[in-house]
Amino acid sequence: RAFIFDGTNVHVSGSNLTVDGAASTIVLGASGQARTEISDSTISIYDGQGTSRRRVYIDHDGRAAFGGPIGADVSTTSTDDVVRIMPGGGVAIYEDASNYASMSAAGMKLYQGGNNVATFAATSVIGSSTDKVTISDSGITIRENNSDQITMASNVITVGSSTDKVTINGTSGITIRENNNDSIALTDGTITVGITGNNEYVNIDGDGVKIYGGSANDYAFMDANSLDIYSKGAVSASFGTTTTIGPVSLE
Repeated sequence: RAFIFDGTNVHVSGSNLTVDGAASTIVLGASGQARTEISDSTISIYDGQGTSRRRVYIDHDGRAAFGGPIGADVSTTSTDDVVRIMPGGGVAIYEDASNYASMSAAGMKLYQGGNNVATFAATSVIGSSTDKVTISDSGITIRENNSDQITMASNVITVGSSTDKVTINGTSGITIRENNNDSIALTDGTITVGITGNNEYVNIDGDGVKIYGGSANDYAFMDANSLDIYSKGAVSASFGTTTTIGPVSLE
């Protein structure tokens, strides 16, 4: 083999290596075949299919593209069957312009049908804007039909909407809210059923059971010894070993 200089280009006889001084390019391979082309600003690698196509492209800004569809050259703007590296912008893996994954310092985003269906970052989101799961260092939220239905944060689990929900608190207990009223509460061994604000509720604790009918001073109290009826804060009847109807002193 010999080096041949024609005043502009250098060729290696019997090979497909060409150095083009005027164009500042190096070509390894023959035109129309699998080859590598290096210029002063880009690097391109072509495949060897019937019509040779560029499969690797690196430009002077450091942007790179790998792959591409069967019938086209790949570029740093290709969106079909390509992996793109964009300095300062991250890495993207494309099936097509509507279905791809994008990774950057902001996290990773997945797109399907042009919609952002998942984001993995400091705050991760799986799903659409109206139906999704959101996970962050402050908790987990499950949203359905554009309403937050389940939240888990700070040792508290909430299931339901603001007016109808179950709240499980690792410190204060369990509350069931219906029609914007706390209807059932379980706290420190005490069960409350009804609306305490209206004094219409049942209270069950270690001492016994109290049933309130609308006043804090009018209620029935039952324990292991008797059933006592209170009126205006005083016992008006007691049913036990001894039954008494009328004002009773419990001293």
